[in-house]
Amino acid sequence: MADFDRALELNSNYETAIVSRARTYRRIAKYDAALADFNRALKLAPNDTWILTNIGITYRQMKQYDKALESFNKALKVKLDDTWAIKNRGATYAEIERYSDAIIDFDRVLTFDSEDIWAITGRGLTYYKAKQYENALSEFNRVLELNSSYEWAIGNRARTYRRMGQYENALKDFTRTIELTPNDDWGFANRGITYRLIGQYD
Repeated sequence: MADFDRALELNSNYETAIVSRARTYRRIAKYDAALADFNRALKLAPNDTWILTNIGITYRQMKQYDKALESFNKALKVKLDDTWAIKNRGATYAEIERYSDAIIDFDRVLTFDSEDIWAITGRGLTYYKAKQYENALSEFNRVLELNSSYEWAIGNRARTYRRMGQYENALKDFTRTIELTPNDDWGFANRGITYRLIGQYD
């Protein structure tokens, strides 16, 4: 953070430093500071869809969904086919249980790139949240055919298997996530939950 601050002391309009500091603030959950920097960058580049989308992502993480959608829609007025904005709007729709709208956005992204694993995984998560587990499983399987080590899809397929009562498959996938990210507590915790559900307590 100190390096970004120093860069901006030397050049207060250095857009790359402003947005990099904004993303850093967001990563450590300093959302107001992140928004201040993103909006500062936006004044320098008012039609930058990447900045508009990042403002939307920040609002989504703050659970200010109306403002998030407003930012994504602004980006899409500038560039109708901005897939980064469409994907993030879809993810936001899924979070607020507007599942049909989310699927429409993910489908739209896939018309541009049928192998966009972020969009396919997002569609799978939407089906998962809507309790359409067979459809979710199909999406995660498709992702893993394209990239067998995509940990986000493996972890969510594991959760889907668990919801479906397929505990052995869930355990295999949770173990795989641990192999891929051995310092992440998520995989260990979820594998432990799964063992508990099948009565293996040791």
